[in-house]
Amino acid sequence: MIEEDEEWEDIYRKYPLEEIPWHSDEPDKNLIEVLRKKNIKIGYALDVCSGAGTNSVFLAEKGFDVTGIDISETAMIIGRQRAEKAGISEKCKFFSGDIFKRNYQKTNSISSLTEDVIIIYQKKISQNS
Repeated sequence: MIEEDEEWEDIYRKYPLEEIPWHSDEPDKNLIEVLRKKNIKIGYALDVCSGAGTNSVFLAEKGFDVTGIDISETAMIIGRQRAEKAGISEKCKFFSGDIFKRNYQKTNSISSLTEDVIIIYQKKISQNS
């Protein structure tokens, strides 16, 4: 039986990004709309299931300190390369892992949620192992 993370790895290894149905080189339109319409202060953003990092890179370019997490290490490598190319790698970090197997400190300062689960918060949260 193939583990779920191996299935995701296979997808990102075997197919170019433009052939992956959920990938877009453009940030999520809901995210753009939320940032445009709401008074969201620049802070920290956690991009859960970030894939190849399109939304993470977009937020870092806007000034946010972003952490992208995805089950696929290959997707995270692509995200790191995209952040490096955009010149924002110091503001945009990527980690691979299964979010359901990690403990994260809770925060009550969530400003917005978008379709693919981006959490924007004003204080840095820490990971509890």
